[in-house]
Amino acid sequence: MSYLLCRTCYVVAAFNTTVPNLTNDDILDISGNSNDDDHNPSNNLQTNSSSSSSSHIEQGPLQQSADYNGCNECDNRSYLDGIRILNWFANKSIDGNLMIPDHVTYVYVITLASILDKWVKDDNGRKLWKVYLKLGQNCDYWAPEMFRSIQKSDNSTKIKFIEEKINVLNNNIHSLIDDYNKCSVVYKTHRKRNCDVQIIKNLLELSGLSIRNMVFPKDNFDNSALKLQQYVRDYIMQRNEHFRKSIDIKIQTAKAHAGHFLLLKDFMKAIK
Repeated sequence: MSYLLCRTCYVVAAFNTTVPNLTNDDILDISGNSNDDDHNPSNNLQTNSSSSSSSHIEQGPLQQSADYNGCNECDNRSYLDGIRILNWFANKSIDGNLMIPDHVTYVYVITLASILDKWVKDDNGRKLWKVYLKLGQNCDYWAPEMFRSIQKSDNSTKIKFIEEKINVLNNNIHSLIDDYNKCSVVYKTHRKRNCDVQIIKNLLELSGLSIRNMVFPKDNFDNSALKLQQYVRDYIMQRNEHFRKSIDIKIQTAKAHAGHFLLLKDFMKAIK
């Protein structure tokens, strides 16, 4: 009796594994995004402190561009529909019927997709505003988005405005990562509770096998859950490819405009 109890505990333990918590760096590694612009947003620009303090040139809202969430294709979130996700699995030769065997797993996949989609948009938005902040501080160049909310104001007001935006996005991202990890815990609990030892014993009896001789793969749940997460992340990153490229274009455009702005300042200083 004690031996059977030990084997029963082993069956449950095989499913009682820990789902590792996700961090923002984990998603960055998976998505292949780089935050180099955060560290050096004004690279390829010949900037120095004297250039920023040279003769003043009034900068107005001459260039108008959409905000980072103004992409029409990205506003249409129909790609978060569960059926479309399953169809994508099928097109990738991923057996959705095996990967998503029940309603809980189906809802889990949809929830993951929604959370990751919000994360992609907020993380790229934060990346954009960090570049705008650095260009403003280092080059005294302020992106057109600034003039939508702030017309003519001093630099300290502009810096505070951008820092508040970044802070909101930071809070959103932290909340999304918490939701992602909670979602994984809930799903792990569901899988654990569905490990009915009595059903396992009944099935084995039909085959004439004994639970005493059965060896269960300890990593089976972790591997399947991580693969499912990876597939959902791949799907979301693919669906947001246009959005992510549009952010990169905005960043490169802002850098180019900042470079031209500095050249104009140097030119005006030289002719005086």
